[in-house]
Amino acid sequence: MGQKSLENVHRTHRDILPICDTPAWGYKPIKPRLHPTPVRIYNGSMKIPLSKIAYARSGDKGDGSNVGVVAYDAAGYEIIKSALTTARVKEHFKEICFGDVDRYEAPNLLALNFILHDSLGGGGSESLKTDAQGKTHGLGILYMEIEVPDDYAIPDRAAV
Repeated sequence: MGQKSLENVHRTHRDILPICDTPAWGYKPIKPRLHPTPVRIYNGSMKIPLSKIAYARSGDKGDGSNVGVVAYDAAGYEIIKSALTTARVKEHFKEICFGDVDRYEAPNLLALNFILHDSLGGGGSESLKTDAQGKTHGLGILYMEIEVPDDYAIPDRAAV
């Protein structure tokens, strides 16, 4: 096998997480908020994180990651079906996905499945990436903000 390029290797948590003073450790990662307050837009819609209407699972498929997004209800499925295009997902993962993005629909499960080709740096034990199996990609897609109709009732996940 040829020599691996270190160009796309992930940096350490100290390089990418904000730092604040903590006497015991000297640093403390600041966690981003996954569920920010919905933002109202004036055209009859609001912008919310995908995590408000769906959950996700992810894993590896060779050198590509497999990201499944499952809506909490049928109305949410219709929203994610129109909002999560292959181009939008590719743009969202532009820093890690260097190949094509394929989308598969599973309406009976209220789910979409995406394959992000060339996103794992070789995959498995061949990769130099911290997340060689793409387990964080499911969480990553939930940070994507999408527009929903102003009258859409965000599901109560405790009831789902």
